[in-house]
Amino acid sequence: MRAITETVVTPNTIEEIMHEMEWTTIFYFHPGMPYFDWPDNWAAGVWTGPQDDLLCVKPCETNEEAERWLSPCANSALDAVLLAQDKYRQLSAGGPSGGAG
Repeated sequence: MRAITETVVTPNTIEEIMHEMEWTTIFYFHPGMPYFDWPDNWAAGVWTGPQDDLLCVKPCETNEEAERWLSPCANSALDAVLLAQDKYRQLSAGGPSGGAG
């Protein structure tokens, strides 16, 4: 898997990857007020699953499929996009299955 540090980051990195992957959402999970120093609360992908309530790196029809393709969480929006892209590529290439990251 490609290391995040190998990515050349430009001001448009998030938008370019989101467009390339056909993702619609960058989401910050928080219970109430958003505190930006909480770890691993950012995720990127597309809302999917039978109830459109799971954020995944690709559209999924079933809960089981969605669980495998769940977007990983990260400390920033940029890291979330990069980790999600890596997870998509790894699973698409037949890498490890299951889990959220």
